Amino acid sequence: MAKTAPQARARTIPVAEFIKNQIRLSGRSQSDVAKELGYAPNLMAMISNGNTRLPLNKVPALAQALGVDEMALMRMAITEYDPVLWEVLDRVFRGRLVTEAEGKLIKEIREAAGGIPEDVDLEFTDAELRQIGAIANKAGIRTVEKHRAEIEDFKTALVQGKASDKVQRVTRVAAKK
Repeated sequence: MAKTAPQARARTIPVAEFIKNQIRLSGRSQSDVAKELGYAPNLMAMISNGNTRLPLNKVPALAQALGVDEMALMRMAITEYDPVLWEVLDRVFRGRLVTEAEGKLIKEIREAAGGIPEDVDLEFTDAELRQIGAIANKAGIRTVEKHRAEIEDFKTALVQGKASDKVQRVTRVAAKK
């Protein structure tokens, strides 16, 4: 079922609130960040108070200035400002619009499944997705590094043939390439 615009917006905190929090956490002033972006301080205040939208062309520079993932900030901004556009982009790019952290997770899954190349689509059963989800849930939103043992257990299960037939089949197909 496709998400409607209100559902898409409900998933994240407002961009303005996120920016305000990140500026505060960075220990920098709004004026410093505004100066780095080439903005007047009052414009940065308007953006962080939600009175003005963050121009999408400034997302990479702001993300760098705040030390946040630019894809995550871009996703947040487009999802809030134009959720239908985000749905189209996500569908067209088939979920390949991922943050750096998500990309690392996907890479780990591909490596755990025997080095599946990027041009081979991963397919999982609902049970496999729940197992991966349980590991991700245990990891929280931080990093896979904390759960290296679980990943190694997953890799061991693949090597010992204890993974599902579908994962083993995908692994064999990838090995032939």
